[in-house]
Amino acid sequence: MIILFSSLSAAYAQNAVQLLRKSASALGMNRGVSVSYESSFFDNRGRGISSSKGRLDVLGKKFRLQDAVTAVYDGKSLTFYNKEDNTLNISSPTSDELAQINPLVLLDQPDGGFHVFDLPETKLGPVIGLTPKQKSNFSQIEVCLNRENNLPLYIKVSLTDRSYISIKIMGVVPMPSLAKYSFKIDPKDYPKAEIIDLR
Repeated sequence: MIILFSSLSAAYAQNAVQLLRKSASALGMNRGVSVSYESSFFDNRGRGISSSKGRLDVLGKKFRLQDAVTAVYDGKSLTFYNKEDNTLNISSPTSDELAQINPLVLLDQPDGGFHVFDLPETKLGPVIGLTPKQKSNFSQIEVCLNRENNLPLYIKVSLTDRSYISIKIMGVVPMPSLAKYSFKIDPKDYPKAEIIDLR
């Protein structure tokens, strides 16, 4: 009985991982895609604190995020410019840190540092849950997929203090031209910014 239960649990986890990878393929992350989204932050009582609209250009593991900050990941280093304190930060992020900035990375490599499992379906489609295997700033990530085309519809990132971020996918546009893009921020473009290199 225990062996059967373990086998079923492993099968469900595998199905959840396969669904996320199908979503990455449908999204066209390896071919180049631009995703527009609306992000809302809620406190631990469920009260809306802030919201913003942004754009995320993705090519494989590389991405460029344009929101309250501009963040670029070239596959090794993450560089982001914070306008509020005029700093240009460079780091070598962990998979956990990347997921906090760009949860879409979990679609293509979901089973690396996360437990993956099915959550109850909604009217829109299946929902996949992910929890970090190691200590993290968030407790769980939920990804809802469109039943018809496997594209992600929304992502909910729950933090350990019970606050959460809700990300609604507004549009998906194929961008094969991203293959020619360098995915780097040139410090020369921010001559007055303080450079903080944490690599």
